[in-house]
Amino acid sequence: MEGEAQERLDMPELVWKRYIDLEVSQNETDNARKVWQQLVSKSHHVRVYIAYSDFEAVTCQSMPKAREALEAGSRHFKVESRNEERAMLLEHLLKLEKEHGDDDSVKAAEKKQPERVKKRKAIQGEDGQEAFEEYMDYNFPEDSSETQNLKILEMARSVADSLP
Repeated sequence: MEGEAQERLDMPELVWKRYIDLEVSQNETDNARKVWQQLVSKSHHVRVYIAYSDFEAVTCQSMPKAREALEAGSRHFKVESRNEERAMLLEHLLKLEKEHGDDDSVKAAEKKQPERVKKRKAIQGEDGQEAFEEYMDYNFPEDSSETQNLKILEMARSVADSLP
């Protein structure tokens, strides 16, 4: 019994989920939504964003709120440079759009999907020499326009600096 009690303490999201399920069973979806939003703000975990978006899309039948939840998560993970989690949320958005959206929303979600790319970074080898490590990363379509705008600003700044 002691091990089971410790397991419950180690998994507080189950307590939150049971509370949410209780609110839903009492037809208190607004209260359940508030609990979900508190959980999201406390945990910022990718699984919580996904589960919350499922709650909005399926239980509440609100794709706009499901989209908001996934977009909020995507913004959060973008700021933290956590591309894997961002990609997971956008993939889940596409899944929800295919199940509950329309042709236009599916196309919009498809346009947001990142391209998976192999990258290399320099690391210090065991012998002190520089070595390279390969890893997988993502190129997000929305980031390319921001990058392009930054390049234009940098070029304008360098031209302005070179003027007498």
